[in-house]
Amino acid sequence: MKLGLLFGLVVGGALAFILKQSDAGDPGPLGAVKRQFKEATLAAKEEAAEKEAELLAEYEAAKQGEPPKTP
Repeated sequence: MKLGLLFGLVVGGALAFILKQSDAGDPGPLGAVKRQFKEATLAAKEEAAEKEAELLAEYEAAKQGEPPKTP
């Protein structure tokens, strides 16, 4: 178990170092991975903001005594 943890730490550190050295504007595979990661992060943040707004609207409606909407 300790060996697996050490191996994961070394591999993770190496990957972090390699990804840090490449630029998102690079045409190579590392640049593509960084672009995809940034796009996925942005999409996740947008989705979280939409869900938060939806939950807040439901909460406010519940405070006013309105019945919950069913899909």
